[in-house]
Amino acid sequence: MGFIVKKRQVILATLIIALGFAVFINWYYNKPQVQSSSGVVETTKIVKEANEDTSQIGQAQLVSSKNVSEYFNDARVNRSKAHEDSLEVLNEIIKDSSSSPEAVMSAEKALEEISKTIKLETDLENLIIAKTGGECVVVINDNKVQVIVNKNTLNDTISTQIIDIIATQANIFSENVTLIEAK
Repeated sequence: MGFIVKKRQVILATLIIALGFAVFINWYYNKPQVQSSSGVVETTKIVKEANEDTSQIGQAQLVSSKNVSEYFNDARVNRSKAHEDSLEVLNEIIKDSSSSPEAVMSAEKALEEISKTIKLETDLENLIIAKTGGECVVVINDNKVQVIVNKNTLNDTISTQIIDIIATQANIFSENVTLIEAK
């Protein structure tokens, strides 16, 4: 009996690590590329256009406001998909009758944490949008926050206000906050 419980715990731990790795990989390949110029963090976006001249494919271009809006929508969809995948795996563990009580308890705790993170990301986005008047996406991962805002939004005052919102609402402080302007 003891061996089976340990085996299930190892399987649960492996699934949680794999899930974390999958979320990281998803974030890594969908995050904007960050570069710093004169103290302001900016992102660049590669836009692929489907036209007859294939020499244009993959060239870096300025992103139009329509594409920026699409970027924010896509980022939210990707973030939601990663959350949904995590929730699905945890719910499977909880529903599996062969899961040990410890595995179910761990999965329920992780499920609660993800739910809190989803709510916190949404709350932070709403507050930041209200403060800046523009689009933003907030991603929280391992007590670190990335905030992506519209181009030409960040200045010292707005940056301080965003960091203050995050510190007040999420209890996460400036050294763990990255502010990025979508270009």
